[in-house]
Amino acid sequence: MKHENDFFAKELQGLRNEIREWQDLLIQHLVSSERLSDKWLSLNDLIAYLPDRTSRATVYGWVSQGSIPYHKYGKKLTFLKSEIDSWLYHGNKEKDDKKIEMFR
Repeated sequence: MKHENDFFAKELQGLRNEIREWQDLLIQHLVSSERLSDKWLSLNDLIAYLPDRTSRATVYGWVSQGSIPYHKYGKKLTFLKSEIDSWLYHGNKEKDDKKIEMFR
């Protein structure tokens, strides 16, 4: 019985890895396609674009921590949509990986 469980655990892990590889390939394709029509976002555009409508103070905190990709021209912050999409995806992916680890 233990050998069966080990076998299924290894197979399940293999499937998870394969799904992650496919997700990464899909994201790479989407990001490269988007770069052709990439868009610059102002701070207000970014706040409207983020799924949880984050506050300005939170975004400024992320910028000061260097945890969000941004560009600065003089005093003006701008954000490249493709970089934000990648940041959102990888941030969520890390959270999902941590959830998976909790159940092991």
